[in-house]
Amino acid sequence: MSQVVALGSELIRYNPAKNAIEVSKNRGMTWFKLKDCSGMGNVRALTEHKGKLLLCSSEGVYCSEDNGFFWRKLAHEKDFVDIRSLGSEVLAITSAGKTYLSRDGFAWFKRG
Repeated sequence: MSQVVALGSELIRYNPAKNAIEVSKNRGMTWFKLKDCSGMGNVRALTEHKGKLLLCSSEGVYCSEDNGFFWRKLAHEKDFVDIRSLGSEVLAITSAGKTYLSRDGFAWFKRG
C-alpha cells in the first residue's frame, strides 16, 4: 500500500518498504522521511479529513494535525484494515467487520 494524500502544496504517503510516513514538496519527484511508523503496528491505510491525516493499522487509528510529524492514537480497537473520508464523516473498519464513524477524526463511535 502506498497511498498519496495531498495537503496544501505537499504530498504525504506511507512507504511500506521503509515503514515510514514521507513527504514530497516537489510533486513527488523526491520524498523525505517524516515519521518512522515502528510501534504503530502494520499500517493499512492513510487518508485526509478536514486537514488532518488519519492512518489505520493493526494497532488502532492515529491522527496527525501537523502534516505527519506527530501522531497520536485515537481508536484503540485492534486490527483496522481500512479508513476512508466520506464527505463529512470518516469510516474505519476492522478485520472482524466492526465499523467506526467519526465526524471530526477524534471522537469515534462504533456502528454495526
